Amino acid sequence: MPLRPSARGEPGLVRDYGGVKRGEFGALLDLLAVLVAGVDLGVRLANLQDVSVSMQLSAQKTNGTNNKKLTDFKSLNNQHIMISTKLSAQEINSTSNSTKEQESERDVYLPKWTKVLLIVFAVCLLFAIGGLCILARMFMARELEELTANYTTVIERLSFYEVKVSKTEELTSNYTSIRERLSFYEGFLLLGSSQPLYFLLGMLIMGVAHAVITVKGTHLSSHGALSESPAWADFWAVFFIEVCGSFSARAGVQAHVKMHHAHTNVIGLGDSSTWKIPFLSRSVYLFIAPLAVPIITPIVAIGQLKGQSPLQIVRTVLCVCLGFFSQYYLLRSVSGLSCSSALVVMLLCRAMFSLPYIHVNIFQHIGLPMFSATNRPKRIYQMTHGVLNLPRNPLLDWTFGHSLINCHVEHHLFPFLSDNMCLKVKPIVSQYLKEKKLPYQEDGYVSRLCLFFHKYQELMVFAPPITELVGIQ
Repeated sequence: MPLRPSARGEPGLVRDYGGVKRGEFGALLDLLAVLVAGVDLGVRLANLQDVSVSMQLSAQKTNGTNNKKLTDFKSLNNQHIMISTKLSAQEINSTSNSTKEQESERDVYLPKWTKVLLIVFAVCLLFAIGGLCILARMFMARELEELTANYTTVIERLSFYEVKVSKTEELTSNYTSIRERLSFYEGFLLLGSSQPLYFLLGMLIMGVAHAVITVKGTHLSSHGALSESPAWADFWAVFFIEVCGSFSARAGVQAHVKMHHAHTNVIGLGDSSTWKIPFLSRSVYLFIAPLAVPIITPIVAIGQLKGQSPLQIVRTVLCVCLGFFSQYYLLRSVSGLSCSSALVVMLLCRAMFSLPYIHVNIFQHIGLPMFSATNRPKRIYQMTHGVLNLPRNPLLDWTFGHSLINCHVEHHLFPFLSDNMCLKVKPIVSQYLKEKKLPYQEDGYVSRLCLFFHKYQELMVFAPPITELVGIQ
């Protein structure tokens, strides 16, 4: 019975090649197996010859005359040789090496020349295996280099496409931003023209842009209607009120939101008395004095800094100076105006919509019922009796916003709504107030101007009468 299963005798067995694919190094492995089997057969034959020689010498020394024993010894020796040959043949057909167990049973010593040959053969085999390993490593390194090169190419192409997409998105965003701001820059460019018509057109564009930013922007930012985030709301309030409007953001929010809206038409609190200048005549007040608003506003802002923290004072001063010198620099560098021309253009652009700005602020509250702080009505009655809407005007609606012109009642009822929302709820509010038999006051711009011109002393000089709403509280 063979000591090991034979792959030739039993073809159903699975041959293990040590994790190496048969197709890649199969021929090399077969060659190595034949070499190992040949070396093992040579070692076995040498051992058998040494054993036979030693047995013959011992037999001659002990009994040289006993032929029978010699014959028996020869037959025994021949049987031993046949058994050893069979064992060696079985060992050649097998694929594993189990010679250590048999060598341990036989305490024989190989000749020196055999050991030298085996050592040389082992060294050569070691070098051969090392060379094969080096070749395999070089082959794997070359494949790795190819894979790395392919990976680098793919990454470069992907990065190129990503950069291309990001550049396209950036250009689209910049184009949209430029389209939105084109009129603002056109104003600066037209102001540098030597043609009077183009120069006047540039003045008009600059005046409209300044009114949109300083009136509509400051009003919405003071109510926090530009962002749901409190931090962003504070940022926009500082930007529009201080940088663009040249006024203190803290003082503006305090006067408009916390006083005017909370105490609308209440004597001494939110009665719009800050807009009254009794020593001015009606013509000067209504048509000339508003032109000085760009100069008066920073002066009033400095007076409002009293009582504020040093940090807020420094911030307000820096922001006002930043807004003033930014416009001055653009007029000098982009429009190419001289120093005096730039200052005159700044004054005219900032004062262009000062007349309607003053008119709107006094038309919508002064001349309507005023209430005392100790006997004020409920909020719904206070807002419907003390607030007035002006009719729609494309220019004023766009520059000042719906909440200041034709939706002022809705704005006082819902101060945190944006211009768009005020315009959407306007029909609902008017219908509700009419159903509840509450006043929904509206009047024209020219009608209110005539009223203030003819009743200037009563409305703008004398103290207003206090209105008491009887029977509706």
